[in-house]
Amino acid sequence: MLMHEINKPTVVLRTNRGLLTCTRDADQRVSVDMGKPLLNWQDIPLTEEMDTTALPLSGNPTACSMGNPHCTFFVEDLGSVDVAAIGPMIETNPLFRNRTNVHFVQVIDRGRIRLRIWERGGGIPLGSGSCCCGAAIGGIRRGLLDDTVEVQCDGGTVKVQWDGIGSVFLTGSVKPVFYGKIVL
Repeated sequence: MLMHEINKPTVVLRTNRGLLTCTRDADQRVSVDMGKPLLNWQDIPLTEEMDTTALPLSGNPTACSMGNPHCTFFVEDLGSVDVAAIGPMIETNPLFRNRTNVHFVQVIDRGRIRLRIWERGGGIPLGSGSCCCGAAIGGIRRGLLDDTVEVQCDGGTVKVQWDGIGSVFLTGSVKPVFYGKIVL
């Protein structure tokens, strides 16, 4: 919406993590440079030093940060996971100093995943950009996924690209979901 209102194909947004460059393509999709993922245990942050590609929790999830913490479980059958029961237990596990977003991922093939999310402090959303990135990063680090991944969430599908070194790019369609007016 902002790009449309100012008639520019690129905007830079200031976030707590830093500046994010958003670019609109010819098909009106928006790609966001989400920055480099944080992969070291102290940057996520975890409470103790460990390998973040296989945390010492049942299911050996991965962890990373995109400015907020992410914990990703890879499962055979996403439909059998009780996200509402398991999510809050993992979110508040003492391993996560600031709690964590929790992802449950079923790998469809090397370029596609299905994702369900327990969002830190928010419950089960239809989707989340940073969670899509965190889930794809976990699969790429584990060697389960290629560097471009279609992420299917309950609310729609996005594309995540990460070369394993630099910035993560999140691309998807956008549409307004709310209009409001601030009265001073």
